[in-house]
Amino acid sequence: MKNLFLIIILAIVSNCAFGQAKTKAKTTDTAQRAPATVSTAFRAKFDDVFKRNNDGSFSPIKPVQINGIVMGSDVPFNSGTTFGG
Repeated sequence: MKNLFLIIILAIVSNCAFGQAKTKAKTTDTAQRAPATVSTAFRAKFDDVFKRNNDGSFSPIKPVQINGIVMGSDVPFNSGTTFGG
């Protein structure tokens, strides 16, 4: 009876050990994937996005979206201008 019980325990343990050793499906290396584009808002420094013009107005260096309004580069605006209400 002890031998039968021992054989059953060893069979269960070996089954668990071989069940864990299965190889996973081949996945691609994340370093070789194309970078994902970010569609969420992020924080940037004012000086990295806008430049001050000689007349005191500001212009975006690159196209920028402010409160749903897209401003192209070199579109001047003054201090106190409201965007999107």
